[in-house]
Amino acid sequence: MAPTHSSQPGSFAQVRSGRLADLVAEAMLERVVGEQLEPGHRLPAERELCEQFDVSRTVVREAIRSLAARGIVESRPGSGLVVAAVPSAVVRDALGLYLSRRPTDPQATREVRRLLEVQSARLAAERADAEALALLEQAHEAMAELARVAPEETEQLGHADLAFHRALAAATGNHLFVVLLDAISTPLLELRVAHLGVPRLRERALRSHGELVARVGAHDASGAARVMREHLADVNS
Repeated sequence: MAPTHSSQPGSFAQVRSGRLADLVAEAMLERVVGEQLEPGHRLPAERELCEQFDVSRTVVREAIRSLAARGIVESRPGSGLVVAAVPSAVVRDALGLYLSRRPTDPQATREVRRLLEVQSARLAAERADAEALALLEQAHEAMAELARVAPEETEQLGHADLAFHRALAAATGNHLFVVLLDAISTPLLELRVAHLGVPRLRERALRSHGELVARVGAHDASGAARVMREHLADVNS
């Protein structure tokens, strides 16, 4: 990566004002995103970055630490500084933190969940292969067994319920459904636990899950979407 003094977005321009480390970090991030650098792409060494930005090594190291903490870059023995493969957990945790720190109307979260999960059910029914269907069935059976032997363990039931919905999202073949579902799951966990603590509501939830498994197995997309809409309406009632 050749040194440049261009002021265009995404370039490694010299940084002379403001919080230097933050500005250096943002300029590096713009380069990674703007040039669509692949995971493993080697970035300039500290010394070269110092020259490109005309800043001290301390500033560069602080910028690198900031980007590493965000999962953007990583240091590899023998390779130096490289673009990291950003794991889905980074996105999940960032959005989860945003939701936990920003007061949000529960209805807003439920609206997003409805859009996400109804479409997940539809696509899962269209796309699920034998392996995805087996995992969905296992998640349903695990929750049903837990409800049978330990119905008082409502927190565990809440996590088992989430595992079923994650398996359904995974059955779409689109990993973004799982990432987004994970991100909104924490704010909804208390609602799940409270709902599953009521025997008649718990039984209705399990019945809905069983119907979803059947509709996905039959590749009935419209039926799966309908069952999910009814299930969520029941949960939110």
